[in-house]
Amino acid sequence: MAFVLGVTLAAVGWLDVLLLFYPSAWASIDWEFGTISGVFEGLPLGTIGLATMTVAAVGRGWVGAMRLMAAVLLLVAVGLTLLAVVFALDMPVVWRAVNPNMQQTIAKAMAKTMISAFVYVFAYVTLGLWTARRVRATVKGAAT
Repeated sequence: MAFVLGVTLAAVGWLDVLLLFYPSAWASIDWEFGTISGVFEGLPLGTIGLATMTVAAVGRGWVGAMRLMAAVLLLVAVGLTLLAVVFALDMPVVWRAVNPNMQQTIAKAMAKTMISAFVYVFAYVTLGLWTARRVRATVKGAAT
């Protein structure tokens, strides 16, 4: 039941995040800055869903689901890292282009997004590696 709840939460959360990319305009600094900032703001529900799925798979000893979740978590970490790099490359351009009256607001958005990026990437890598280790422990335990 927990796995199904996780699937539901992940689907709703990630659908919301993925819709930020439609329609996409990767050549536009404004679009990249706003979209990537929105991605990191929208991650909590999808992250809770994936974490719930992972914990349920580990708790039940479902090796196939654990392998899938480890791969998904690490792929999400890679994707979020790439988005953070694009965001970091956009930051100086946005900073120079923004009205001086808005610089404090932009600085807050930049700080919030970069801190969130670090925390989420760390969390996804940590959970992905933990899950991969649980797969090895489960398979090794079953073999003995």
